[in-house]
Amino acid sequence: MKKHFLAAGAMALSWMVAQAGAQTVPGHEAPALARQVCVSCHGPGGRTDSGQFPSLAGQSEAYLLAQLKAYRDHSRANLNAQRFMWGVASWLSEADLQSLATYYAAQPPAPARAAARTPEQQAAYARGQALFQAGEPARGVLACVACHGAQAQGLGAIPRLAGQNARYLTQQLAVFKGHDRADGAAMAAEAGPLTPEQVHDLALYLQAL
Repeated sequence: MKKHFLAAGAMALSWMVAQAGAQTVPGHEAPALARQVCVSCHGPGGRTDSGQFPSLAGQSEAYLLAQLKAYRDHSRANLNAQRFMWGVASWLSEADLQSLATYYAAQPPAPARAAARTPEQQAAYARGQALFQAGEPARGVLACVACHGAQAQGLGAIPRLAGQNARYLTQQLAVFKGHDRADGAAMAAEAGPLTPEQVHDLALYLQAL
């Protein structure tokens, strides 16, 4: 984690130096900005295998822009947001935020993670699929598909979940359960009743999409 924190800081610092030496600052071309600021954590083209950071490729532009602004104004305040994104986002202009959101939304998502499954993993996958598609009405858990789409592709301000690393998804569900995201009231209500097994199963299913 410390290595990622230092790498992100170094990337952001190099971008600041480059900006300071420029004759004009009309806004940076998004691919170059992404390479300078984002690639060390989110991977080339926004596709990463890290369980610590999300893949950004193919994510909703509206969602990406909203989250970047939330990092900049500190309304997204969970621990990793503070460690890795507050500083970076504070140095980005409005035009930079929009360029990055547009760029990453246009990138092809990472291929589905179709790793071979043990019988136990297959059973967990099936439970996660059932939970995603039907929810658990008796416990007040709505079907995820209702907001995130049939293939967890997201829509508008609702994020894409398909293909995200299971560890990252588990981490974010814990953030929602802990009411640690200002935009997460709806998700806190949904994540709250989930058992640890259900969180595991759901994350495993979504990772494989």
